[in-house]
Parts: sequence; structure tokens; C-alpha cells
Amino acid sequence: MQKIGLFIVLLLAYSGSVTAISYQCPAVVSANWTVPIVPSGWQTSNGDRNLARHFLSAVGFTLGPPAERAFLRPSDKRESDGKVVEFYELSQLEGHEGWLVCMYLNTPAIVFQPLKEKVQKCEVSYVKKAISTIECS
Repeated sequence: MQKIGLFIVLLLAYSGSVTAISYQCPAVVSANWTVPIVPSGWQTSNGDRNLARHFLSAVGFTLGPPAERAFLRPSDKRESDGKVVEFYELSQLEGHEGWLVCMYLNTPAIVFQPLKEKVQKCEVSYVKKAISTIECS
């Protein structure tokens, strides 16, 4: 009986030590658009403003830096009552660093950062198509 009690205490202690790490993408980024090579005979202008505001639209994860283009697909997706949760399995990162990638409407500009710790899985929750939480453990 004591062995079972000790096992339960150890199991609870272990499960309590795994804490979720919350991430938050910037809600808005400013990006400018330019035409780096203007065709002969043409002119270009950014209009009256150099920067345009772009709102957060999606989150993704990559295996290594995003420049390597190794984007992970969600391993599962659940929907109910206007809430969508995407699950990402990151246990396959052996030898690679996981990165969080924040994507924005109407621009190819992204912001990204390496995940703070070695994590096994991440969950991204959307409520009415807006990102509400990003948690990894």
C-alpha cells in the first residue's frame, strides 16, 4: 500500500513540474512596401505613408529557423462553439531548434523567435478566427 501511495505522490510531483510556457505574438506589425527595381520608363511611390499596419492572422512553428522553410503542420485540430484549437507535435525536433512564427494579413512579412525551451507540444487557440492563446509544454 505504501508503494502505491509513494507512486501517486511521485506521479503528481512529476506532472506538476511540467508547466506550460505561454507565448504572445505582436498583434500588429508595421511593414513598408517598396519596388526595389523600377522598370525602365516607370516611377514608383509608396503613397503618403511609408509604413502600413498589418494585423496578426496566424501562427506556425518551424523545425529550425524559418528561412529553412521547414514549417510543421498541426497534428490535430479541434473545433467547437467558434473556438478552434490546433495541436503541434514538436517531439520530432531532435537536433533542431523549434521556432514560433507569427504571420500577418496582407503582407509576406513575418516575425519569429526560437522557442524558449525544449518543448514536446504546442497548442494554438483561435476564438472567432482571432488568436487567443499559444501554449507549449
